[in-house]
Amino acid sequence: MFTSKSIFSILKQIIINISIFILLIIFLAFLSITISYLYYSFIKKEPTFGKDFIAFENKNWLIKYFQEVEKVKNLVYYDSYVAWKRLPFKGELINITEEGIRKTPQHHNLKEDAKTVYFLGGSTMWGLGSSDKQTIPAYFSKYSKGNFKTVNLAEPGYSSFQEYITLSIKLAKGGTPDLVIMYDGVNQAITLVKEFNQFSHFEEKSIKSALEIKKIQDLKNITYSNYFYSIINPISKLLEKIIKKNKEPLFDLNEQRVYESAIETIESWAMAKQIANSKGSKFIAILQPVSAIGKPKIDHLNLDENLIETYKLLYTEIKKLLKTEKYKDISKSVYDLSNIFNIDKYLYYDYCHTSHEGNKIVAKKIIEIVDKLK
Repeated sequence: MFTSKSIFSILKQIIINISIFILLIIFLAFLSITISYLYYSFIKKEPTFGKDFIAFENKNWLIKYFQEVEKVKNLVYYDSYVAWKRLPFKGELINITEEGIRKTPQHHNLKEDAKTVYFLGGSTMWGLGSSDKQTIPAYFSKYSKGNFKTVNLAEPGYSSFQEYITLSIKLAKGGTPDLVIMYDGVNQAITLVKEFNQFSHFEEKSIKSALEIKKIQDLKNITYSNYFYSIINPISKLLEKIIKKNKEPLFDLNEQRVYESAIETIESWAMAKQIANSKGSKFIAILQPVSAIGKPKIDHLNLDENLIETYKLLYTEIKKLLKTEKYKDISKSVYDLSNIFNIDKYLYYDYCHTSHEGNKIVAKKIIEIVDKLK
């Protein structure tokens, strides 16, 4: 039987424990703010646009643009079969629809009988480095003189196989494009990273980790848990900076792995063509430009030798396989634009992304290709 004294003692202990817990939360919150302040003050600097960005004649808008990119890149959610998609976003330069699709301004005089084109690809087709009106799909619509309505189904990081799945889902939901365009090559390199394999995607390790530590991830749903994660995040980014200094080659360029990676790309194109044609849509695939291929003007960039070698081997293998009897049919729908930037002009600001001037060149070339389709 409890006496009034024992009850008081128990209550006192409970109050002390609750107080300690609250103080701990306050301390963690303060620590989180402090670490975040130190990180953003001394480690994370405002973006600077030096020689790498020489391709941009006007750099005034880039700070605003990459601030929006920073927000958008974290606005993702898990989406069945394709792994991730973008959440809606409204900005001055970047806008994402409720469907997770980047908005594409159409030609000001879009015709009533305009044909619909689906564009699929990774960040280059999505338009990293470009505003909504400067992406390849946007320029395609502009140069088509109102004959085509464009839909940008590209997603940063997507492989050709993820694009095939995206197309399959879109068509299963009733999509009726007149033309489907896939733009690939660059993101296929992820399958050659040592820790990955054929059909791997960028978020594979993250999803595996989430499944392995589900109980810890569930903790994230608790209101105050954001304090813990905001502490971890700056530290993680700091570790990334240290890891990047590791000179060990990132890619495994074993002959068999390069072959399998090339096969994935071509098979994805072949399956995408098959499903598009079954719905009455025309199909083309484009082997996209990358700084390692051809002779683009890239003396302003400091590119990783292992990365350059990776793309040279991968692209060579893709081109070789497309000449075989097995891929005779799909090869008729593939257009090699890997050398399209062999001009005396700075276009790249990293190993694969370009200024909007590069997008203009690609869009005009695609218009030429489409005009010749029967």
